[in-house]
Amino acid sequence: MILSGYSLCASGQQGQIKGEVKDQLRKLPLPAANLTLLALPDSTPVASQTTTEKGAFRFGDIPFGQYAVKVS
Repeated sequence: MILSGYSLCASGQQGQIKGEVKDQLRKLPLPAANLTLLALPDSTPVASQTTTEKGAFRFGDIPFGQYAVKVS
């Protein structure tokens, strides 16, 4: 699995992380992939969701900081 279009947008003290999850071999969107947003450096879970039918995701209204997205 790969993340495509992974971006961070911030305004003030809140931001968003959005992108698309695709199959690594065929480059096709992965619908219903489970995502967990982890705060770094300690990997504390912040939020979770599943991708849309087009493999898209958006974590919105999150505090500015460093994050990782875990896909399963």
